[in-house]
Amino acid sequence: MSQDTSRRAPRLITAREAARCIGITKSTFYDWLARGYLPCHRFGRTIRVNTSDLEAYLVRTRMNELATPSILEAQRASGLSLPEPSKYSTEQPVQ
Repeated sequence: MSQDTSRRAPRLITAREAARCIGITKSTFYDWLARGYLPCHRFGRTIRVNTSDLEAYLVRTRMNELATPSILEAQRASGLSLPEPSKYSTEQPVQ
């Protein structure tokens, strides 16, 4: 059996890191996990979230340009790379 070495290993972060990245409390983030908004991995008592799942959730729930500079900076510092709004916006350009 050969292994596909072209695949990236998932980047897992703690619930605290994920909550900080999106500007919510850790308890709110745990509530989201309990409600099934995001998938997570449990290793004993430790919970980790895949950054690609977090990015997909942020894109899925995006409403407008209300993100504060501190939230955007936390996302950049954590390594989350969100696509530019124009790449997934459903709005048509005004002509």
